[in-house]
Amino acid sequence: MYGDFSRGHEPDRARGRGYRRVLLQQGRPVLDSDMAAGADALLHEIRASTEALGCGAGSSDLGHLVTPGRLVTVFARGRRDMRVLEGGPDARVDFRHRFAERYPALRLAAPSGPVRVRIPAVEPLTEGAGEVRLTLWARAEAPVTVTVNGVSVPVSPAADGPVPVTFTAAGTAHGSIELGLASGEVWLFLLERSQPFGANGGFAVAGGTYQVDGLVVRTRGGDFPEVTFPAAEGFDWQGGSPAPPPLQGLTWAPEANERAVAYLEVWERLVTPVEDPGIREVALGPTDTCVRTELIGQVKLAEVSPSIPVPGQAGTILEAFGAVEPSGGELEVTVPRGGAATDPCALPEADGYSGDDNRLYRIEVHRGGPPAQVRFKWSRDNGGELFPATLSSGGDLVLDAATPLAAGDLVEVLSGVIDLGDDVHAKVTPAAFVPARRAVGQLGQLVEVPVQDGDTLRFRLAEARDASVPVALDGRYGVPARARLKLRRWHGVLDPRELAGGGTPTGGPYVLEDGVTVTLPSGGTYRPGDYWQYQARAGTASPEPWRRRPHGPARRFVPLALLRAPEPPGPGTRPERPWELVAWLDERFDRLCGLNADGVGFDGDRVGGRGDTVQEALEELYERLPPALTWPTVTELNWRNDRPLPMSQFTEGLRVEFSEEMHPGTASTSSFVVTLEVPHWENEQVTYPLIVDGAVSATGRTWTFTPTGVSPQQVGEWVASLGGGVRCRVRLAADVILDRGGTRPLDGAAAGTVRDDGYETYVDLRLPSGGGGPGRDFHSWFFIDGPPALVRVESVFPADAERITGAARLGAVLVTFSGAVRFDTLTPLSMGLYMRREEEDGVGEPVPGTIRPYPFEPDPHLVSRVSFAPDDPALLQPEPGAHSSPMVFTLQLVGTGDDPVLDAEGRALDGAGIGEPSEFVSHFIVEREVQ
Repeated sequence: MYGDFSRGHEPDRARGRGYRRVLLQQGRPVLDSDMAAGADALLHEIRASTEALGCGAGSSDLGHLVTPGRLVTVFARGRRDMRVLEGGPDARVDFRHRFAERYPALRLAAPSGPVRVRIPAVEPLTEGAGEVRLTLWARAEAPVTVTVNGVSVPVSPAADGPVPVTFTAAGTAHGSIELGLASGEVWLFLLERSQPFGANGGFAVAGGTYQVDGLVVRTRGGDFPEVTFPAAEGFDWQGGSPAPPPLQGLTWAPEANERAVAYLEVWERLVTPVEDPGIREVALGPTDTCVRTELIGQVKLAEVSPSIPVPGQAGTILEAFGAVEPSGGELEVTVPRGGAATDPCALPEADGYSGDDNRLYRIEVHRGGPPAQVRFKWSRDNGGELFPATLSSGGDLVLDAATPLAAGDLVEVLSGVIDLGDDVHAKVTPAAFVPARRAVGQLGQLVEVPVQDGDTLRFRLAEARDASVPVALDGRYGVPARARLKLRRWHGVLDPRELAGGGTPTGGPYVLEDGVTVTLPSGGTYRPGDYWQYQARAGTASPEPWRRRPHGPARRFVPLALLRAPEPPGPGTRPERPWELVAWLDERFDRLCGLNADGVGFDGDRVGGRGDTVQEALEELYERLPPALTWPTVTELNWRNDRPLPMSQFTEGLRVEFSEEMHPGTASTSSFVVTLEVPHWENEQVTYPLIVDGAVSATGRTWTFTPTGVSPQQVGEWVASLGGGVRCRVRLAADVILDRGGTRPLDGAAAGTVRDDGYETYVDLRLPSGGGGPGRDFHSWFFIDGPPALVRVESVFPADAERITGAARLGAVLVTFSGAVRFDTLTPLSMGLYMRREEEDGVGEPVPGTIRPYPFEPDPHLVSRVSFAPDDPALLQPEPGAHSSPMVFTLQLVGTGDDPVLDAEGRALDGAGIGEPSEFVSHFIVEREVQ
């Protein structure tokens, strides 16, 4: 951790101490090391609590889950939030079938007609206007077709677990997944987006959290490698992997059957105003204050040694990560020891560090290798001097004029790519996990370039030992426009090979300055990025014992998944998936509030079982139980208890399936009784049972009751009267329904269970039935949704048989319907007013006029009231005329024939109120007086 700290960012823990608090005392100075120690103590307590409540390393969600394609959803995890959109699905988590020995399947079945459900997605994947390829991992015991967001996906039977089915869907925002099933059953595991070869590495990381040694890292998820090496830091992943990449240790194109481990590397990154200018308080000008840190979790790839055999490879890899190969390099820092002078007139020898000010030295490996090849860089202030820079078109380093850098200063050129990238991949061997070799910047001294303006400084980079040898920046910094270059000032280089001058390098001692001496023990291998810190205090030696092993960096590694490159599908082709998931190596655990039986461990070896969770032990115990159902039972219905049933399905027949074939001679309307609860003819607030006539057919294990004598119109009237569906009750008389041999009665007792379909709560039945004894009747009910009643004429004005006399002023005839009718079907052919004298016979002559919708109708195309206005309004007014005979007017509305009045659904008018299309006729009389 770089930074201008007096004693480092973990001053107590770096000395091997662990304290709980830092308490301020009144009147005493407060040091930056006290604040750092206090923050470190608090973070240690938080980490300890987090690790105690979880695992040493693991995730309580899908965070950092590695899949070949972008994960859309895990069906079993979405079961709790599933919403039913259509039908009565049978959906449950089936722990007998798992994906990669981890996630169980979601079994979706359609027992009584088409079903449709909605499952939440892990994250919305917004695609463009084009198409997107998805892969559904599913299992089926018989051919079945499942629809995914409206796309039909056929699933074929397979003997060896889940199989991938790739299909194409239109670009859409997968905020949720809609699944449909017409019939049958299917086991669903994962849904992921298919990745074409070479598109960002070919595997994806799910968003979420992961806990490592109490440190919780978070990721938004995405495609590798951009999820780890983001383009915003200068990496270039546009159009696939760059060629050549800025660093060799980022990703690679695998050969066939080559293995790799996706692993998580967790570390703490220092963030200064150079990386985040918003940290700086602009009111203080260029003055620097505090810095920040962020916890980084990077998913990377490690090569798997060919010496690791395929059988048992997952266990070997896990053991390797438990034995991370440490850095073998060591370093000793000493200062002079004081002693008595032999000359009494001479001053005593200085004791300890001889500098004038207190310093925190940092000695860091720049080039790794054995002592004969290693190169160090060192700083007096822990490498805390960092300055932003840009690159001119001529290759000069351009800095702000106020930057305190000068010609001859030793700097390292850095960028976000250097901070986050690696030079060489990590490697997994049978003995240990070898971490990746960290990337470093180019090291050199500054050579000033004169400039005309006074707003900037310009430098060239030259060799650290020879200013005449220029150093050109190479491609390790990524895209120049986004590289965000920065310079870290160092104060010296220690290179035993250079100091040997062509001779044999030695381990020293080497004096840095002011008595600070470095010695390299023989043996060991140094890694780039390893560092040591020494607290130099004027006139004293450090009171703490020196630790020769590297003081940092502190990085933690956990495996996530074992991957393998598949064989190409044919000569000259490349596989669609550059990586296949062989096994997950990460740990997953449930939150305490969501813990279930599958998250509680179980030692199956003790009882000779194969399960390692309580859920698996229960499943295995259930399989071992002897058959408890010794009587025939009801196993399946084509309706759902306590739910609506369309009238069309009721008319087709009610189907019951038994656990075995039943005796066909016991199948009758006396044993299969269907009853409707319909409104009473005298009081519609009361219902009475109406036994439905019909026929019962027996085919194998299936009985079907087909009703007769129940018309949809009649059911529609009952529905309108009741204000809801007509309850239908089904009773199977178990004492007379016998097995094929005619000896064992049906055990029809079915227990209820409360379910929630996302809209309302209802009572379902647990099938198969069975209460442990014969002759127990089976009971079920549902609600028939009949068609709504036909539209009728609710009222007319003038009313039927009404006489208009005296001073009444009548200008039009008004008709009110019981529901909306289509105005375009109200024509002179379907609605007419006729006039005759009272003493004449017949209908009379048609009255010319206009049909108008009621002025306050919200939709003039669908009306519930209309008026008929004669062209001559005087015809309807009782005024003196030439004839004293009253006039009879007849209003007719047609409900039959070619031109009837139609409602909004296209059904003809029930004018006579008889439950079927019919005519409406009404008469009124207008009297005329003789003067």
